[in-house]
Amino acid sequence: MGFSGDTADNVPGVPGIGQKTAVKLIQSFGSMAGVYDGIDTIKAKKQRENLITFKEQALLSRELVTIDKNAPITFDPAQLESQDADDEALTHLFAELEFRQLQQEYAKADSAIERHYTAIMDTDALDRLFRLLSQARRFALDTETTSQDPMLARLVGLSFSVKPGEAWYLPVGHNYLGVPEQLPLKVVQERLGPILADPAIEKIGQNIKYDWMVLRRHDMDLAGVGFDTMIASYLLNPGKRAHGLDQIALDYLGHKNIRYEEVAGKGKNAVTFDQVLIEKAVPYASEDADITLSAYEVFVPQLETDGLTELMNTVEMPLVPVLLEMEMTGICVDRDKLHELSKSFAGQLEQLERDIHALAGESFNINSSQQLGTILFEKLKLPVQKKTKKKTGYSTDVEVLTTLARSHKLPALVLRHRTLAKLKSTYADASWS
Repeated sequence: MGFSGDTADNVPGVPGIGQKTAVKLIQSFGSMAGVYDGIDTIKAKKQRENLITFKEQALLSRELVTIDKNAPITFDPAQLESQDADDEALTHLFAELEFRQLQQEYAKADSAIERHYTAIMDTDALDRLFRLLSQARRFALDTETTSQDPMLARLVGLSFSVKPGEAWYLPVGHNYLGVPEQLPLKVVQERLGPILADPAIEKIGQNIKYDWMVLRRHDMDLAGVGFDTMIASYLLNPGKRAHGLDQIALDYLGHKNIRYEEVAGKGKNAVTFDQVLIEKAVPYASEDADITLSAYEVFVPQLETDGLTELMNTVEMPLVPVLLEMEMTGICVDRDKLHELSKSFAGQLEQLERDIHALAGESFNINSSQQLGTILFEKLKLPVQKKTKKKTGYSTDVEVLTTLARSHKLPALVLRHRTLAKLKSTYADASWS
């Protein structure tokens, strides 16, 4: 590798010297030193010049790939003995490094707090919940629905928490064979609607805009919306990628939530929440409200300590209802015009395909990364930017094509083809309304 280098590890090598050529040189001269001792006997002029010009680079490359046997490493066999994992330490480490899947694997459900979750199945229980919520200064709430799209979701249930460790789940839309009798939605609307709309009682939620939109579509509006734990999590750590409730519970409460897949399944076995058994839904849904309230109690002092309270109260939370109104109002779309544009793009795509095949010298599937990689890097000999996980695969992502487009027209045309194909598909979508 001193001569050929290794692009994957940023080992430069000597320009123009590939792996096969490097092997032949070592076989002919015995070593790198032998190559330079007999440099004048190399007949290929360009190869000889590159070897001379980049000699220091070749020596550096050899040093970079040579294992240092004198590294100051102490060896203690006792340290290699198998030991029980320190789950708590691992959980903290994985949280710090944002290894979310491993963090979930090693975290344990928090047993420090005794949790009481209750289903509201009759009017007496609903009356008790009404009195509890009406006397509270604030409470956390969460909705369970049939879709992640708040404009399409049907309400399945509501959960509430007034203090950490206690929560109530009110099912209204579970629908499966043998489902227990639930309170009619109209009764829930009449009883809880005034509390939800009372601005004197603060409402706390995780991504509460979603719940607000769902409730409004089911004739229950919210007022007194004062805190969103998802927004608070982002303000406290904007560099973090995940701000979902499961991650918040792990990071700030040391608690492992029941995961959605555990109650609703995943993949081909997944069901919408209205098909989930109520006895399974109660702990899952109640926990959402409970953990949201617990996170609120952690976030409020942290926001104050970090000087973020004013930003939260005067910018972020007032923006929530503005975004809600924008999303629920929507925009007008000229479907006929979009379909017309889609047809226009179809014609442009056909011409682009002809141009791409002409530059490639053959027809191939432009949407196949493997076939495109073969054309770009094996037939046209364009410089490989990066490989895929498969040893024989070439990456043809946007970054690679953008770089190659500076020196060759074909990658630029492929980029344009991809963009137009996405637009064509989007504008042809019959679901525009």
